[in-house]
Amino acid sequence: MRVLAAMSGGVDSGVAAARAVDRGHDVIDVHLALSRMPGTPRTGSGGYCTIEDSMDAQRVANKPESYDICFIPEGDTRQWLKDFIPTDPGKIVDSDGNRLGEHDEYVGFTIGQRKELRIGTPAADGKPRYVFEMRPKTKEIVVGPEEALQIYEIIGARYTCCGKARANPDQAFECDIQIRAHGETAPALAAIVDGQMHIELKEPLCGVSSGQTAVIYLGTRVLGQMTIDQTRSKVSASA
Repeated sequence: MRVLAAMSGGVDSGVAAARAVDRGHDVIDVHLALSRMPGTPRTGSGGYCTIEDSMDAQRVANKPESYDICFIPEGDTRQWLKDFIPTDPGKIVDSDGNRLGEHDEYVGFTIGQRKELRIGTPAADGKPRYVFEMRPKTKEIVVGPEEALQIYEIIGARYTCCGKARANPDQAFECDIQIRAHGETAPALAAIVDGQMHIELKEPLCGVSSGQTAVIYLGTRVLGQMTIDQTRSKVSASA
């Protein structure tokens, strides 16, 4: 299918065009108006985008993402964090709150981590345990079975919408969700409930954690984004 993409000079239009290309469409980008005044600020003349803005939007589709923090010497993220964040000790607990061990550096753990937990005793079923929740207030690390990493619902109070807001945001609507920059989209149902955005995934996503951003799509259109405050899996954790 041939798709006409209106390139506004912003990231949203560039992303929408890139997603259409990924789906195999023949994409043609057009501009409604551009500023050609030399020396004009990037906002353009009369509120229009500049030519430089339009070129930036086109480059977005092919610009590689960076996975690491490039300014950290020798790539030692854990040591770099120690220099700026207190390495608070705390407990390692299971989903029922049972104490399994202790740790001496809260910032040294990540969601999905299996190695170097130093618990000392195996799980009752003999299977590995993984970090699936981190509690910054108590510095507790919660571990459990692999299925605890399979997230079925994400919730967040900090969300923004692009363009016109939905008429009935409390009614669940079909959408696609993308968590990671190079991750695949996942079909979901989204709704605003008591001031929070609730997203129910039709298929679980592995290793999603609080603090990550979920981008919401309707086809190739960006509907908005949400900072994840809570995740829920079939394995519940007692706070």
